[in-house]
Amino acid sequence: MWTIIDPNTLGIKDIEGNIETEKVEKQKIVIERVPFVDKVRRSDRELKDKYDDIKAYLLSYGLKSRISIDGDTYRLHTVKYVHITIAGKKMKIYYALNPNDYLTSTIPVKGASAKKYADVKAYLDVKSDLSVKRAKILIDTVMANAGIEKINK
Repeated sequence: MWTIIDPNTLGIKDIEGNIETEKVEKQKIVIERVPFVDKVRRSDRELKDKYDDIKAYLLSYGLKSRISIDGDTYRLHTVKYVHITIAGKKMKIYYALNPNDYLTSTIPVKGASAKKYADVKAYLDVKSDLSVKRAKILIDTVMANAGIEKINK
């Protein structure tokens, strides 16, 4: 006999639809937030190297880094330019750019609609060496739009 859990009655039904029991309890879902530092620490060597490379590139513009539970934010004089997060085996880099400017571009920039990313609306998934090069191109674009020049050339 097969049993199917019915989400409407929270009971267990057999195939004919007869309810066998009403003893199914709702379980509280516990979501554990993993801090960004732990995500970097737990990631593989390849992702760590990509993160370190992009971080060094951002710091070469004189930006200040602030690591929070959510990610790593790069600012200068209270203006947020770049925000980095890690999700699974990829890194997401959010930029202070308009994602609509890259609709016909070869760089696969996506738009972030979340309220917490209001300052940095466009993001790029970084998984490969090519995406690291594209990420640096976008960083150069953000800095050129802001009028910030590289300190370490």
